[in-house]
Amino acid sequence: MEREEMKRIQKEMEKRLGDDWDVQPVTVNKVGGQREGLSCRYQEENMAVTVYPESCKVTLGEKAGAEEIGEYLAGIVEENRRPPIEVSRTAEDFRNRLYIQMVNADVNRELLKDAVYYQKEDMAAIARCRVGQEGGDVYSFLVTKENLSAFQMTEGEVLERAYRNTARQEFSLMSMEDIMREMFSAMASAPEDVEALERMIKENPFPLYILTNEERLNGANALVCPQVLQDAYETLGEPYYVLPSSTHEVLLVKESEGFSPEELRNMVSEVNISTVSPEDLLSFKIFRYDGRTLSAVKEETQTMTEAARKAKEHGFKLI
Repeated sequence: MEREEMKRIQKEMEKRLGDDWDVQPVTVNKVGGQREGLSCRYQEENMAVTVYPESCKVTLGEKAGAEEIGEYLAGIVEENRRPPIEVSRTAEDFRNRLYIQMVNADVNRELLKDAVYYQKEDMAAIARCRVGQEGGDVYSFLVTKENLSAFQMTEGEVLERAYRNTARQEFSLMSMEDIMREMFSAMASAPEDVEALERMIKENPFPLYILTNEERLNGANALVCPQVLQDAYETLGEPYYVLPSSTHEVLLVKESEGFSPEELRNMVSEVNISTVSPEDLLSFKIFRYDGRTLSAVKEETQTMTEAARKAKEHGFKLI
């Protein structure tokens, strides 16, 4: 989006939100790429709502003007304003709230320039700090070289603490069939629909298991928890492949199911390109756990540029 159009949208939002709001343009290194947005803070509150005008072109149409976009975004800002969050101020409080988020390294190379992270294959394990939660919304910030002093720790110590905190999370391993049953139950389907589902499962079993955390948010961080991987191995009773379906969960396939690595790799690639958003994109590789070690299944060529291409198609800026 052109700078002048962004300024016009900013003025429209300022007019509609009133003097109690401070609206400022920001460049945000988000998971998924760099984006241009407008940060909106109410009076002296410690939380701001950031909106991204470029995304409105999808919702409102390409012909939407500054006035329409400004009115739409002002409504979103007012709707998403939350009461001030009490943020812990001591170093120990910050340390106790550290955790790991797994992201795609290629898409997030700008974000990683200042982040505290460890790279594994085409993924990055970044350190984040949770500051609060309201309902289903979790508030956190990225640990960077700039805010590292708040923790009074080195980068290595931050990562170690984040790994330990992450390992204490509750994780779950469910079959795809059980997930489907759970979804049908939540929809309160009629008995005949449930019976139809059971027949379909019996005739076409799903050889996939979903590994995620209890919140089902950033649950792919199970990949950095050796005991979680070992527990899954003991439950499945054999080595298994890991398909990085998104930052929120991974899929497991028993080795005995007979899928070739190439078939699984194609499955991951197709889903990543057609379904997964850039901010949720995790990896184009597949992995194997043998009961001791998680390792990437090698191939002669890896599609490293697919992640960057996908992010650009969704309006993210890669530098």
